[in-house]
Amino acid sequence: MDEQNKLVTEPGSGIATAARGRTPEQVVAIFLDALGRQDLEAFSRVCADDIVELLPGAPPMEGIDNELAFARGLFAAFPDLEIEVTRLMAVDQVVAAAWTRRGTFTGADFQGLPANGARFESPAAGFFEIENGLIKRLTVYTDMNKLGRDLGVVPPEGSMAERLALGMFRARVCIKRMVGTLTGRKGVS
Repeated sequence: MDEQNKLVTEPGSGIATAARGRTPEQVVAIFLDALGRQDLEAFSRVCADDIVELLPGAPPMEGIDNELAFARGLFAAFPDLEIEVTRLMAVDQVVAAAWTRRGTFTGADFQGLPANGARFESPAAGFFEIENGLIKRLTVYTDMNKLGRDLGVVPPEGSMAERLALGMFRARVCIKRMVGTLTGRKGVS
């Protein structure tokens, strides 16, 4: 390994904590490439120990141990996971990236869902905040509805199940409004 790409470690920890000579874009490219190759070692080398990841619909994921546990669960559930980076750009120490994830849900259960063999293709984008050559904070945006449809969690678009769910929602709102009108209270739940 040349001096420019040498990893720096915390004394006594043995864990890589910074990468010299890499641009913020390179750090994020390494992260996404390692994710797509399911390489936890390379993945962890570009993450700060106190990394925070924000995902839609989930509480903040804090710390490298939680980040690695999430990645392990993802790899176990989607053994053929692929990542295709479609855009990568930086302004100072903030990198914006867009990527597409593909995989088949043939492995372990994932976040309470049993594997069902469904194939997914899901676009995502995120902002990576880089500090000292490591990803300190990551905010991900993804179409959870499309992912849910691909995995069979959400009914297919235009299906009877979707129409029924939307009908139930409309009926609930209508009843809520009628109760509010009758009681003189708005916003009845």
